Amino acid sequence: MKTIKLLRKVHKPLGIVFAVVALVHGVMVLGAFRLHTGWLLYIGLILTAVSGGAFYRLKKRPLFQLHRWLAAVVVLLFALHFFLPWAI
Repeated sequence: MKTIKLLRKVHKPLGIVFAVVALVHGVMVLGAFRLHTGWLLYIGLILTAVSGGAFYRLKKRPLFQLHRWLAAVVVLLFALHFFLPWAI
């Protein structure tokens, strides 16, 4: 139970850190915009954050379900980006 309390506390700040670090990482590695798996992952992260924020404000269960589903998609996109960054 203590772990869940800790994760709840750091969930939002960690999401913001991920978004900033991902953007900096992409710019530093590529120097410019190029469509590849990293951008798909970044878009997935943003959509996950938007759905989580919408749920937080509106308290609509379908938004929470979307947030969780998108989080699973982000995990898969991360695996794709990590193992096959130039797959597209």
